[in-house]
Amino acid sequence: MKHGVRNAVKDFRKERGLTQDQLAERILVTRQTIIAIENNVMNLPSGQR
Repeated sequence: MKHGVRNAVKDFRKERGLTQDQLAERILVTRQTIIAIENNVMNLPSGQR
């Protein structure tokens, strides 16, 4: 599952021709956050509680 999330974020970014900096700016996070998500270092919330 985590592998799919990482690929989805990276694929989304690349399909739109965005750099990590540009995506980060658009969604109001740091470039380091984008890197962590793409490298599967950061756990994303599942949306379930």
